[in-house]
Amino acid sequence: MLTFEITRDGDVLEIHADQEGLSVLMSRFEQLRSHGGHLHLMTPAWGGEELSEDQQGDENRLLHHVKVMLWG
Repeated sequence: MLTFEITRDGDVLEIHADQEGLSVLMSRFEQLRSHGGHLHLMTPAWGGEELSEDQQGDENRLLHHVKVMLWG
């Protein structure tokens, strides 16, 4: 399980993960560090498999697409 969620007030990004989700995130960050560029993390509804679609925070808004860019 790995979700990125925005809190109701829109001021906080929450990342929810179990051990498997954390491993996926760390692996993708290591790939980014090694190869540069950017990465996409998406839910199945958006054509991905990295992010879960089960929202964890009752009042949060689930993000279906997270793009991470490496600079420098």
